[in-house]
Amino acid sequence: MAYKQPVLTKPPVMYLKLIIVAVFLIGILSASVKAEPLTFSNVGALQNGGFNTVNLLSSPNVVGPDVTFRVDISGNLHPGATDTLLVTYNDATGTTVTQTFDIPLIASPPFTLLFTVESPNASFTGTAATLTLNLLNSNLDFVIPTTGQSVDSFTYNFTVSQPVPEPASMALLLSGLSAFGVYRRMRRPKTKEAEAQLRNGP
Repeated sequence: MAYKQPVLTKPPVMYLKLIIVAVFLIGILSASVKAEPLTFSNVGALQNGGFNTVNLLSSPNVVGPDVTFRVDISGNLHPGATDTLLVTYNDATGTTVTQTFDIPLIASPPFTLLFTVESPNASFTGTAATLTLNLLNSNLDFVIPTTGQSVDSFTYNFTVSQPVPEPASMALLLSGLSAFGVYRRMRRPKTKEAEAQLRNGP
């Protein structure tokens, strides 16, 4: 029995065209993904247990002393590239807090980052504070919404105040102090003779 060599046939032209188009589209998509730099935006302070977010651009009063902030990070990193978000908090009492966050964290952008700073010396009337954010490996990492100007890092100005006690808490405290005062008064001897008897015995 004679061995027959397989005959190679040329692939149809249609398949070749599809392969060329697919390679071209993949190239365009990967180029557009690499072109977008990292930026941060929508920086706010979470208040009332996280139910409200206060926009820091309006120079608000934020209730502390522990303040949780949120920031949106967007853009695309080059494959294998990293960036670092530097957060610096200062207040008028001399408190300085610096935190760094490596990007990508668990996943690549876009994502929302939460971080907390403590301002233990904030007053009830409000203490002036600043929060500066900077993506260290990205230039022009923030767009000012009011002007549309791109800048490298941005500083927010606001005040931090201690929470004012609620009226119910104050009433409870005052009633407790009053009850303690009445108790102390009842234990006191009424006259000097009774006091002398207690000291000297019967």
